[in-house]
Amino acid sequence: MVQYTVYHMVIADLKSSREVKKNNELHNLHNSSLSYDNQHRVILTSGHHLTEPIVRVEHQRLLYVGPRYLLAPLGQEYWTTRGR
Repeated sequence: MVQYTVYHMVIADLKSSREVKKNNELHNLHNSSLSYDNQHRVILTSGHHLTEPIVRVEHQRLLYVGPRYLLAPLGQEYWTTRGR
């Protein structure tokens, strides 16, 4: 649901087989050599109200590490946008 509210225009373009604009955050995933599962992870959109609790719990679990060390494990399960 979160992904639909944030990326509804991209989803509409994909469903209607239109070309996705190259300036969106998701464009490069289509051209990557990642496996299907890695390309289709949950997207944590910066600034969304559901992203904050997920990041906060992971931050606590990792004993309050810095941003670089926080984003690495998050990146194994989620796509993050605009991480520091």
